[in-house]
Amino acid sequence: MLAAGEQALARAHETSLATYQGGTVSLVEVLDADLRLLATQDARTVARTTAARSAVASFKTFGGSWDIGATAEQASAKPIESAPVPERQLASSAPQGAA
Repeated sequence: MLAAGEQALARAHETSLATYQGGTVSLVEVLDADLRLLATQDARTVARTTAARSAVASFKTFGGSWDIGATAEQASAKPIESAPVPERQLASSAPQGAA
């Protein structure tokens, strides 16, 4: 969805720039199109980053480790360790009346 919106806003930006150069619209309209395009690109990047972090967190939750340099053989030979849970997360996940 964000990719389609980004493509549409890129075309809108190109169109507004061309009409600005032709003298039909003001620079404010070009800058507005640029702002909307950059905001959409930022939202798409944030969404992709959040998805990647969630995937890593899920992998760690189910007992996986995260060793970039490990080969498939090395990774399968290692014992599975669970990721430690920070104290801050334990306290925030407790029910309201339990503290």
